[in-house]
Amino acid sequence: MAGAIKRVYVFGHFRLDVDERMLLRDGSPLPLTPKLFDTLLLLVENSGHLLSKDELMKKLWPDSFVEEINLTQYVSRLRKLLEEKPNDRFIATIPGQGYRFVAKVCQASDDKSIADGLVIESHMRETVVVEEDEDDQDTGKLVVAAAIPAGNFRRAYWLIPLAVAVAMLVWFGLPPKPPRLLASAQITNDGRLKWPKWQGIFQDQGPILLTDGSRIYTVEDRGLGSSTLVQLPVSGGETVPVPVPWTRFQITDMDRQRSEVLLLKWQGIALETPLWIYSVVNGGYWRVGNLNVSDATWAADGHILFTRGEELWSADSDGSEERLLVRLPGIPGGPRESPDRRAIRFTLSDPQTHSTSLWEVSRDGKNPHLLLKGWNNSPRECCGSWTPDGRYYVFQSQRNGRLGIWALREYGGLRGYRGPFQLTTGPINYVAPTISLDGKRLFAVGVQSRNEMLRFDREKNQFVPFLPDLLATSLAFSKDGEWVAYTSDLDGQLWRAKVDGSNRQQLTFPPSIVAFPSWSPDGKQIAFVAGPRGTWTWKIYVVPVEGGPATDLLPKSFCDFDPTWSPDGKKLAFATVPGGSGCVDLQHAIFTVDLETRELSKIPGSDGLFSPRWSPGGQLAALTAVEKHLVLYDATKRTWRELVDDKVAFPRWAHDDKYIYFDTLSGVVCRVDLHSRKIERITSFENLRMGGPFGSWSGLTPDDAPLFTRDAGSQEIYTFDLEWP
Repeated sequence: MAGAIKRVYVFGHFRLDVDERMLLRDGSPLPLTPKLFDTLLLLVENSGHLLSKDELMKKLWPDSFVEEINLTQYVSRLRKLLEEKPNDRFIATIPGQGYRFVAKVCQASDDKSIADGLVIESHMRETVVVEEDEDDQDTGKLVVAAAIPAGNFRRAYWLIPLAVAVAMLVWFGLPPKPPRLLASAQITNDGRLKWPKWQGIFQDQGPILLTDGSRIYTVEDRGLGSSTLVQLPVSGGETVPVPVPWTRFQITDMDRQRSEVLLLKWQGIALETPLWIYSVVNGGYWRVGNLNVSDATWAADGHILFTRGEELWSADSDGSEERLLVRLPGIPGGPRESPDRRAIRFTLSDPQTHSTSLWEVSRDGKNPHLLLKGWNNSPRECCGSWTPDGRYYVFQSQRNGRLGIWALREYGGLRGYRGPFQLTTGPINYVAPTISLDGKRLFAVGVQSRNEMLRFDREKNQFVPFLPDLLATSLAFSKDGEWVAYTSDLDGQLWRAKVDGSNRQQLTFPPSIVAFPSWSPDGKQIAFVAGPRGTWTWKIYVVPVEGGPATDLLPKSFCDFDPTWSPDGKKLAFATVPGGSGCVDLQHAIFTVDLETRELSKIPGSDGLFSPRWSPGGQLAALTAVEKHLVLYDATKRTWRELVDDKVAFPRWAHDDKYIYFDTLSGVVCRVDLHSRKIERITSFENLRMGGPFGSWSGLTPDDAPLFTRDAGSQEIYTFDLEWP
């Protein structure tokens, strides 16, 4: 309308023409999208006044629901358009509330600058241009918006591929900053194992840490085959025992109320054991129905996720309503449900390759798949869990011979995850990653492994180092006493050397580990056990003393263990061990195998026996699997008679066939006279922590001096402060 007064706001070098919907700087028009103009006009018209975010969003988008990030983006673009400087602000942010236009604003009544003959199209078309949002703290996001005059749109066709590329960047995200460990501290210093020795041959994943927010719970080794549940403050201090009615058990998870612990009660070497719930509040405990499981955890809805054989199951909290979720190509363990209840991740052990990898399956058991395909050539990942907000997944991995903690950044959908990012480094191996309830700290067990061989010196009446240069954890002597075959503490492989440490030669190679070598009477071959750490998939092999391929003597259906040579060197006696992959139907028994014909024979009456030991003179001793009593075979009567009716371990023959040495479970070394059955106490190692490739080992020198492997390593709990970008 002629003569109408135009609304023009002036601030700094800028003029905002309301009627023409233009912004000019020093007389030159600046491009504004309609929504960007509306945002600026709202702020200018209310200059000096706080406009809340809700108020702005309701006025700018009255008929639609949008996220707050849209308003943040528009304000950020206005600041750049107005060329704000730290000391020359137009728009002030009121934290947590909204925005205020703080520049001095004057309303002009003339339209001179607009009537100077400028021809500008006021209708703008939105097209994609990339600019960073300074208010956006997530470096993985982009702000997309800008304006191109409609008349120039055809000339901007080159922006189409750019728009597509930008859209992909927005969807998949820019490379995120890695999470960081800001500080670390050792919070225990008690020298006790957080990974009980008796578990060493059953569990490859390591110790378990649980937290209720103020305390950490774990299982400590108390020596002599027993363990106890302990607690300590998250800030560190002495561990305090929590009374549990069993001495061999493992904890697996804590409920959402942080009052009850899932607990596996150990029963021999069975792969599945009874599942119990233990209350850390009142000390009560009860069995979860009739469930026998290999591992278990709580789901967010109170159900229990558990593994059994090669299957993942779900059940109600009382053990009822068992539901099979998925069958898998390996042995699953450590299931954990994601915070959004979308998926379950777990560790899968492959009995053929002896690898452990991380897998994922949907909550209903569909689409099981490998999580980190191709990341680690020889996968050794396990023990993963999410941060409370679900943004990161933290796990342990063995790479380049070191165990450490890693993290994946979760995105969901097609974008998946980013990483893994390495969290821990250094000479210490870190295992059992556990995130605090607030997500700000990581707890882990720092493991420094070191075993040493000790010999009992009768004159000094004490144990002294034996062959320290060899770093042996289990060994056997040649018949002449001049050579030794041993498992190396450095690599878990079989070596042989002269007893003075010279002429060393490696006889086996990874990935399997080796234990319990036994030298043939003619000194030409060494029998041993090899297999993956953490399972009962062991096999007996024989290798030439001079080196060469190792021979597997027995059918794949056998889980054979603990070989011992006959005096003529033509046969090996061994024990079958139930529970291993492919031989779960076998029971404890003693067999022999003829090295020439490969013929197998079962020793009469040997059901329920293990740890066979052939003496130099041809007598055969063994232990009962349940009571651990020492028994002797009468070849004439084809029967067994009991020698020691107490629980014993590691029987070994004296070289004159008159005595059998053994260890008691109270840490005493004894020997029994075969004729009088008199038991003589030799020494005690009850104040020394046993070690070895499978948890512990004892033996004899050629002059019948007791040997044993001492664990001189450490397992302490550490805490790390985290920064999650």
